[in-house]
Amino acid sequence: NLEQSRLALEHMITQIQSDLSQRYFSYTFTNPKLIWPVKGRVVNHFGNVYDPQYKITTVNNGIDIAVDDPQEICAVDFGIVVFAESFRSYGRLVIIDHQNGYFSLYGNAGSLLVTKDETVSLGQPIAIVGRKNGSYQLHFELRKHNVPVNPALYLEQQVSTRN
Repeated sequence: NLEQSRLALEHMITQIQSDLSQRYFSYTFTNPKLIWPVKGRVVNHFGNVYDPQYKITTVNNGIDIAVDDPQEICAVDFGIVVFAESFRSYGRLVIIDHQNGYFSLYGNAGSLLVTKDETVSLGQPIAIVGRKNGSYQLHFELRKHNVPVNPALYLEQQVSTRN
């Protein structure tokens, strides 16, 4: 089921990218390092994740950030919302096209504060964190031309530095 969700998401983003008329991508953001979408701690890292309960390894295309209480999820840079609704195992999901070759994905939202085709600015609240496995968690992905990249390499050094 997770694999089917991942493939469906990749297909959807590929379709969105093919609909774009842009051919040149700068692959740069407003700032050298992105702000964190929420203040919290990373509980699942990018890449292979082993689940001791089920004794299986899955691939995490992003990072999962746990927070103590529901809080606003903020856009890591300006862009256009290309998706804002429920999507399979991602729950309520917001996808932002940063118009530079990158998309940011914010999954497991409790509620959405933006709609499709809305322009968002750096740091703008786009959703509220939802509950997953008994705690509040955000699933955050960053994709470069639809290829998942490790978001931790693009984010500021410390979660706590974001206000």
